Amino acid sequence: MVTKKIKKICIAMVACISLHSINQTANKKVNNIANIKRNLAEGAKAQFTHKKDDESNRPWINIFIHGIISAAPVLSFETMHQIRGDKISNTLYEYYVENVRSNRFFCKNQTMQEMGLKEINTTRKDADDGCPATAKLFDIQYNWSYPEHNIKNYYYTFGWSGFINKRKMYQDAKIFCKQYIEEIKKFHAKGIYPKTRIIGFSHGGSEALQIGAFVQNEKINTNFSIDELILLGMPIMDDIDHYVNASIFKKIYSFYSGSDRIQVLDFSHPKNLFSRRKFRNRKKLKLPDKLIQVRLEMFRALPNKSGWGFSKTSRAKRSKITRHSRALRKSSPGHCEWWFFGWTNKYYRDNFALAPLSITSVIPTIITKLESSNVKPVHSRKFGNQITVQLKPFEESITIINKNKKEKVTFLTNNQFDILKNITKEYPFEKITSQRYGQEVDKELKKAKTRLAKYNEEHSSSKKRCNHRMHRKNRKSRKTTHT
Repeated sequence: MVTKKIKKICIAMVACISLHSINQTANKKVNNIANIKRNLAEGAKAQFTHKKDDESNRPWINIFIHGIISAAPVLSFETMHQIRGDKISNTLYEYYVENVRSNRFFCKNQTMQEMGLKEINTTRKDADDGCPATAKLFDIQYNWSYPEHNIKNYYYTFGWSGFINKRKMYQDAKIFCKQYIEEIKKFHAKGIYPKTRIIGFSHGGSEALQIGAFVQNEKINTNFSIDELILLGMPIMDDIDHYVNASIFKKIYSFYSGSDRIQVLDFSHPKNLFSRRKFRNRKKLKLPDKLIQVRLEMFRALPNKSGWGFSKTSRAKRSKITRHSRALRKSSPGHCEWWFFGWTNKYYRDNFALAPLSITSVIPTIITKLESSNVKPVHSRKFGNQITVQLKPFEESITIINKNKKEKVTFLTNNQFDILKNITKEYPFEKITSQRYGQEVDKELKKAKTRLAKYNEEHSSSKKRCNHRMHRKNRKSRKTTHT
């Protein structure tokens, strides 16, 4: 009996000891989990603080988006009707644009590559497409502006279809998001978390806004945001302008010029006759504070007249020229001069104030001066945040103006300006004459006409039925109007 009691007491003691040890182990595990969570939280906090501290040193991915393929060679009332009605399938316009977009000749002298998201090979010296030259110009200006940060820049182009067509632009935006998400994953795998800057020329800006439209409408969770969107000479239309409010865009600069005649000639919107230069508030759109509309004005100095000829005077001696002087001429950018280098066709002026550079070439300096200026954009009830920038390269100055005050600072010194121009001479740019350009256009137009004739021959019966239905519809509409 005694031995049985002793056994029971021993078993109870062992059970208590084991329970106590289990409780201690459990408490240790709970404490360990709590410690891990605390460490993770502290680590995340430290990482966030580190990211916040290093925000100015984060690398940038710069993406250049080209404009449309010009419809001028195939422009007619029929083409206008097809574009406005979104009926461009199997038309001369569609075939012509596809042919031109696949022809490398039309990539010359601009920042444009093949279709899709393509990295710019900055080491190429045989490039006549302007991509490595633009990348090098950006790098040197960022080094001048932020010598202490040593910011790393990566450069890409996004090639899209080039159609004046909202549906096709939307499809191209879908392709961009898919490709760029994969590209960002590669950076994250290397421990690099870059910011994104998009520079869109003309309807390349519309394509950039379609990225915001796609992300917003499809509710895509992207691994990137567009920290800076720069629109150059973008034709503003009511069917796309409201996407400036898309949350993916953190800051937007929209540049326009009073000398840009092409910007206001877009006719693709079915309810508006032409496009506009500026975004504006309306019933269904309130412009966000992140949008800054920049009017860009440029001036050049005339050489002194001497007898029958001209005697050139150094820029240093011509620095004190008043705004309305006879020796001063307005040289604000036309549509072509926003984007192309000076070796392009006749639409780039030989006497352009930045020749042979484009406005895109000096965008880093312009944006830097805007952000560091004490003169800030003024808010207008109709047009939101607005500011004016005046460039006078001959006197090395940039003047930033709002409604109430202005500030004049150094733009690029003569030496810096000459360095930028000399960089372009390192690349084999070819002067494109109007005749050479016309030959390439005629070649692609001829191909498009041959392809269209073949299509019409193969689908003649369906085309006749379509025309018959259209004529019947027109007759009915005329009868109803008469009655």
